[in-house]
Amino acid sequence: MSSLFIEITDLQGRIVFSSSETNINAGTVKQINLNSVEAG
Repeated sequence: MSSLFIEITDLQGRIVFSSSETNINAGTVKQINLNSVEAG
């Protein structure tokens, strides 16, 4: 079992998105929608 932790930050270093996933296998695709996050 593999796990994955994703953090996306803005230019100020603030975390705008984070996600923790378990049971990640080769070829797994994760789609992230950042439409609700301000640009920058």
